[in-house]
Amino acid sequence: SNLHRVILTAKPALTVILDQPQGTVKLPVGSYSLSEVWLRAGEAEVAAFNAGKLSVSEQRPASLVAGGPLTNSVEVTSERDSLRLNYKLLGADGRAYKFPAPDYKHPPEFTVFQGTNRLTADKFRFG
Repeated sequence: SNLHRVILTAKPALTVILDQPQGTVKLPVGSYSLSEVWLRAGEAEVAAFNAGKLSVSEQRPASLVAGGPLTNSVEVTSERDSLRLNYKLLGADGRAYKFPAPDYKHPPEFTVFQGTNRLTADKFRFG
C-alpha cells in the first residue's frame, strides 16, 4: 500500500519511472536495479534506495513486492559492554525505508520495559 513511485534502471542507459503504479505494468525484457522505491501517506514520505533487482523475461512475468504497511523495528546488537539499538522502518516487503529529509526535532523514540515496569526511555540519533 501507499506505493508512490518506483524507479528502475537497466544498462546501458534505461531508466523507468513508475508513478503510482497499480496492477500490471509492461517493461522491456531485461535485468533491472530497483534504484528507488517511494511510499507516501499524506505528507509523510519514505524511500528505499538500491532496493534490489528485478528480472523481466518473455517466458514468465516478474513480480515486485513493495510498499506498506510500515513497521517500526529495532535491531539489537552487542558491542563490548553495551547494547546498540538501531531503528529501522520496515515495509511489507521486508525492505528498510528511510525518511529522505529526517525530522531532527522529532526523532523516533523508544521505551524499555521489564514486564510493566518502565526501565528507560530515549530518542534515536540520526546518522
